[in-house]
Amino acid sequence: MTRLDEFRYAEIAREMLATGDWISPRLNGVRYFEKPVLGYWIGAAMQWAFGEWTLAVRLPSALSTGLTALFLFFFLRRCGQGPRTGLIAAFVYLTCLAVFGIGTTDVLDPLLNLWLTLAIGFFYWAYIETDSNRRTIELLLVGLCCGLAFLTKGFLAFAVPAVVALAFIVWRLDWSRLLSFVWLPAVAAVLVALPWAIMIHRQESDFWHYFFWVEHIQRFTSERAQHSEPPWYFLVRFPGVVFPWIVLVPLSIAGLCKRLSDSTLTGYLLAWFVMPFAFFSMSSGKLITYILPCLPAFAMLVAIGLKPFLGRDNGDTGTPGRAGLAVLLLAYSAALAYLLMNRLGWVGRPVFDASETYRWAAAAGGLAGSATITAAGLRTKRVAWRLMTPGVSIVVLMLVVYFVVPNSTRGSKMPGEFFNSQKSQLGSDTILISDGSYFRAVAWVFERDDIYMADEGELAYGLSYPESRHRLLDEGGARSLIAENFGVVDMAFFINENTERWLAPLMPATARRSEFGNYIVWCIPVEKEADIDRQRAAQESG
Repeated sequence: MTRLDEFRYAEIAREMLATGDWISPRLNGVRYFEKPVLGYWIGAAMQWAFGEWTLAVRLPSALSTGLTALFLFFFLRRCGQGPRTGLIAAFVYLTCLAVFGIGTTDVLDPLLNLWLTLAIGFFYWAYIETDSNRRTIELLLVGLCCGLAFLTKGFLAFAVPAVVALAFIVWRLDWSRLLSFVWLPAVAAVLVALPWAIMIHRQESDFWHYFFWVEHIQRFTSERAQHSEPPWYFLVRFPGVVFPWIVLVPLSIAGLCKRLSDSTLTGYLLAWFVMPFAFFSMSSGKLITYILPCLPAFAMLVAIGLKPFLGRDNGDTGTPGRAGLAVLLLAYSAALAYLLMNRLGWVGRPVFDASETYRWAAAAGGLAGSATITAAGLRTKRVAWRLMTPGVSIVVLMLVVYFVVPNSTRGSKMPGEFFNSQKSQLGSDTILISDGSYFRAVAWVFERDDIYMADEGELAYGLSYPESRHRLLDEGGARSLIAENFGVVDMAFFINENTERWLAPLMPATARRSEFGNYIVWCIPVEKEADIDRQRAAQESG
């Protein structure tokens, strides 16, 4: 495992498995109430079954992404669009750049998106269902999925399906279903979420106050919210989120306009796409992962929009998709040209350093391969093949992406390998101290939940409890810790340059310093008695 955010979720699951506390999430041994518990349960189960390694902790995200794509196939087939359109929708979804990036990372968003996709999809099935018994089952499934989504990431489980369904019903002016379609899902969702909700309240009486007011209300409305961004944040980044399919959006829109007979389904998919997009745009805090629930609808709209052109797959030499592929070829060619000129030192700071020739070659080869596939798509006479070219071309880059991450990124976002290299030099009883940026990686690498903190980081709430306050060190606390344990047990400090400014003067002469990118490690090894006396004498004379 490599990325900083991944260590958070993997470590909480590991600590849950190690301590046997399946109710209250903890990170580095202190309370961590930012999310509910289902994602950690699944992560812990994967670690129990497959061990504590990268593929095991990323498996829930990958499976969730694959199951979401599979549901898009069944959803469109049930809605009368045919299996071919369903397959295209699944393919478009899986080859969107953001879906691939998020779906191969240990975060909770792919799992949340699976439940939301199922809930929103089942709601539409219930809406078009004529058999009352089947409609009841589908509405219960809506509530089941909302309950599971709530246990994954909180009240968004209700907000996102609600804004989609409400917008659709208002558009249809079908007021009779506004209440009749609510109570069954609501009952089912409550029954799913209630057992853990009661247990966490009994074990941690402050959980719901923090989780509701701080993690939801303040994050959504506060001007000082975490990850605060302007309202247009998602809009300007959307082309990159759905790359490379953005190049066929104009053609898809033209195709949708030809299929106005499917206005009910198209209207629902538009509500599914637009309403969550607008909802998250209004939030003060924003991350790209937040608009993942919009992308299943995007993929289905693209697939339906391309459907009128797919019938030309008979040797037709027409133009559908050529303009989009020309833009895509230009994008790949420009990226390849930049990479070549950057390597020669003609433009920008070097992406790859002198020791990373093989990474540079893999990146250049991937871009060249994608450009070649796109050029072939431009030349083919088979329109259906041409329209699938964007997805095929990006697969080449997906296959090489993990082999081309430069040291500059590894040194700022991926501390795992460097921290593992330090682990072999330290004993199991080493006192570990970390700043708020890296403690998650330290906890995971060393399999420890007793790390001292040089600053609060994201554990401010957990460290506010009396039994955890001693874990937070200021300059005086660090000095005392070093004085008390110098010569008794090894100590290791995992810090960044900001923390080093006040910590470095406290280091004894015997301390060893290691550095990789933004990561700095100071180790204070246990010395022989004579060395300790000599060191103390030098400190006193100084």
